Amino acid sequence: MAVTDVKTWLLCGCLQMNYVSTLYTLTYEIASDSKIAASVTNFFPIVVAGLNFNRTTTLAITAPPYLLCVLAITVNGWHSDKKQERTLHIICPFLITIIANVIAISTTKIAPRYLAMCLLPGSFYSASIVILTWISTSMTGPHVKRAIVYALINSLCNTPNIWTSYLYRNAAPRFLLAFAVDLAAAVGLVLFAGATWWYLRRQNRRIEAGIDLGSSGPTKLQIENGFRYQL
Repeated sequence: MAVTDVKTWLLCGCLQMNYVSTLYTLTYEIASDSKIAASVTNFFPIVVAGLNFNRTTTLAITAPPYLLCVLAITVNGWHSDKKQERTLHIICPFLITIIANVIAISTTKIAPRYLAMCLLPGSFYSASIVILTWISTSMTGPHVKRAIVYALINSLCNTPNIWTSYLYRNAAPRFLLAFAVDLAAAVGLVLFAGATWWYLRRQNRRIEAGIDLGSSGPTKLQIENGFRYQL
């Protein structure tokens, strides 16, 4: 049931594209005289250290991107739940991710790249939490099926931890291959989110028409209580 449900693979695609772009999207040569290969997720302070400020200043300017990230996650998650809307709350932040990636790949100047640092964490992490919520609210069926879906998506979508770091080897300072993959993943997420929206809207219309969705759809009791897939 988990494997044959179309929603499993659409939502898995959304999260996979998100994690590819999230885990290793800010690796580059941040300063002209120092080569640094580090990710925004795991080694962000090392990246900022490439700006060649003293230790105190480096730690201080490491904080703003994550402060903005906390604000973005809180506001985007709260507004998504308030409006019961998912698609735009995923796509809009990732449009910012795409712009920030373009900035990072198009210049080696410190100021624009630090701007990209500030934009990237808040944009892709605020989308991540909405995708995870979308998964939990869209998967219907027995508890066993839902548990398998969560395990399947979680295991597959963490595979970027294995291979994405190799994209940055011997490619300084532009890291064109790596950023091409990051940008492709960001665009891929927008496409997967759009496809998921279209599919779930179609399922909602079938529910309203009284068409049985089978084992992949909500139960009769859920439908009687007004269940609809969140878009």
